[in-house]
This record gives sequence, structure tokens and C-alpha cells, in this order.
Amino acid sequence: MGVVRAGRAVLGGVDTALDDGEFLGLIGPNGAGKTTLLRALAGLERTSSGEILYHGEHLATLPPAARARHCGYHPQAPELHWPLDVASIVALGRLPHGASLERLAAADHEAIHGAIERTGLAALVARRGDTLSGGELARVHMARLLAGEHRVLLADEPIANLDPRYQVEIMNVLREHARRGGAVIVVLHDLAIAARYCDRLVLLDGGRVRAAGSPHEVLAAHELMGAFGVGADYLAMSGIAGALAARE
Repeated sequence: MGVVRAGRAVLGGVDTALDDGEFLGLIGPNGAGKTTLLRALAGLERTSSGEILYHGEHLATLPPAARARHCGYHPQAPELHWPLDVASIVALGRLPHGASLERLAAADHEAIHGAIERTGLAALVARRGDTLSGGELARVHMARLLAGEHRVLLADEPIANLDPRYQVEIMNVLREHARRGGAVIVVLHDLAIAARYCDRLVLLDGGRVRAAGSPHEVLAAHELMGAFGVGADYLAMSGIAGALAARE
């Protein structure tokens, strides 16, 4: 798959697959093509070559509503355009299913309640979104994503600028979605978190796949030196994987 923008190839030669139950991490330096790839997978970026298949169906042929039900997208910096309360923000996740804030069926209420419970927001449902902390609002946007009951979740840097507590909470929510049989692709800059949570990593560099495989394979010293210009050691302590990077 490739993407050309203003006559310049910003993404090319990307070929990968995602299985149900899999947690895939996209890593790479700034400008490597991670966001472009995620947007292309969500149908928000026009591809110049290749094809994207969802369970054998071509993405380009899927009606927008069907695509939205199948695949949920979390942008880098989700915005709050209206001072809605938390319950209403989460309810927006049901729009692909034909719901509206004024018309919610029993299935919609069930999905909204489940998303709120999974993200620990029960005590905040009546609060306005513009009164929440950054970490609380991040969980609200994640709950909205979960309320859509998408099979595939695409999350672009969902833990950026969050403190460790909220980083762990968001990553646990995404991992639980995969464990329930869904699939997740997440863009990450923290290599230790990528190593700990992801089943498989794709390292992008210059719009192309530099390495793909297990965290142990992709976080090899020569791969990280080539992509980031830093030396790194892959560590595993008490069964928990991690990556320690240091500039040389």
C-alpha cells in the first residue's frame, strides 16, 4: 500500500495483516508515516497503490456507515467541540449505528454503560467535558470509541502527554479489547510501553516498513539505531518486556 501527497510518496510498500485478538503497535521516528498509515486504514487518507481489505471486503467499496461500524478511529488530539456532559460525549460513539443523542435504543444504552464502566467514568457521567482534566478527558474519548463496538480500533498516540497512571489505564483498556476478540492498532512513541503491551510491532522509517515482528525482533539495537539514531537494550524482567534506549 502506498500514499502519495503533493507528488511525493509519504508511504510505500506497506504490507501487513491484523488478526482478531491481536494488539499491533506502530512505532518510528517523527514523519515516518505512522499517522498516514492509520488514517489510510480508517479510510480517511486516499491510497495511491495497493488495497485495504476488511475480512475480504475492499475498504474502498464499503459504504461509510458500514466502515464506521467496523472500524473505530482515535485521532492524535481528539477535540471537544461542544460543552456536552460525559454521558453525551460517550453516546456519540453510537452514531454509526443510527443512534442520536435524542434517540437511543436499549442496545445503545447497554453499549454506552459498558464503555463507561470499562473506562472507570461512572462518577463523572454528569460532568461537562470542558471541566475535566486532560487524563479524564482522554478516558472519555476512549469510552466514546469503545461505545461504537467496533471490531477494529485504530488509536493514534492515545497516551501522549498523559501521566503514567492514565497511560496504563488507556493501554489496559485497549489490550482488553483485543483479549475480547477485537483487534487494535496503536501508534506509540514510548518503546517500553510498546514492548510491554503489543503482540507485534511495525517499525516505520521514511514511509516504509523497516522491521516487523515481535517486540524482541523489532526492538533490536541495530533497528533502533538505524531508525532513531540511538542505541537500545531489550529487557525482560519478571516476565514483563521493556526497552531501554539511550543516546550514544
